[in-house]
Amino acid sequence: RVYSDTLFEHFGDRVKRWVTFNEPSVICNGGYGDGWSAPRVRSPGVGDYLCVHHVLLSNAAAYHLYKEKYFTSQQGQVGICISSYYHFAAEGVDPMYADKAVEFELGKFTNAIFSKDGGYPKVIVDQIGEKSRNEGRPRSRLPEMTQTEKDYIRGTADFLALNYYSSRLAEPRSEDPSLSPSWWADTNLNSPVNPSWKQSNSEWLYFVPEGLRELLNWIKNRYENPTVMITENGWSDDGEVEDDDRVEYVKAHLNSVAKAINEDGCKVTGYTVMF
Repeated sequence: RVYSDTLFEHFGDRVKRWVTFNEPSVICNGGYGDGWSAPRVRSPGVGDYLCVHHVLLSNAAAYHLYKEKYFTSQQGQVGICISSYYHFAAEGVDPMYADKAVEFELGKFTNAIFSKDGGYPKVIVDQIGEKSRNEGRPRSRLPEMTQTEKDYIRGTADFLALNYYSSRLAEPRSEDPSLSPSWWADTNLNSPVNPSWKQSNSEWLYFVPEGLRELLNWIKNRYENPTVMITENGWSDDGEVEDDDRVEYVKAHLNSVAKAINEDGCKVTGYTVMF
């Protein structure tokens, strides 16, 4: 809150759109779950969820501060930036598994802010709660969100900044009691790729422009069509001058955004390419 206050005070006369966190899933999974990024706390299935919880509370604190102290004079907006794949159901798989995959990735942040009732998605609360009980724990590894916290967090973003690069499939994975607690283990899902998708120079990035349109519609339908700004989207290659694959990628994704706006009615107000 002190840091936000300093930035709002000194730059708010020029900055009119603020993002409180960029890709908190990376912060939480990498910093407090798997421990591969700063501050390198390795506490999968516990620390990462505590991080998610406090990211949501911190975002809310910055939002309320701005509205109470600076909005009248500065007239800006405050949002949060979430990165997410879209998940398609694998062949022969119930679509509910694809929906659950998006909830575990995107919804664990967005539901508390943009949904009508607030809090974490029910599927996440129920599944982690059941796993925690089966592990003999007295309470869920996912922190309980009190009604006071739900009310404090709900509505604390004027827009959703969305980083989208690619998609995955979703298919159920059999319960494996030998797996240690983690976000991935908690999903009970596998996330393969369609072999027909073109791969970039990054092992994780595949050409799936239709996934962006589907994700925008998922957000529209789940949260009563909030304003979305696409803050990252792009393609990696070897740095060649004739980057035809990148041109194809950007054109296809812009076409998906145009269809989401003009045909589906999604409220998309910006698009930024990352090279």
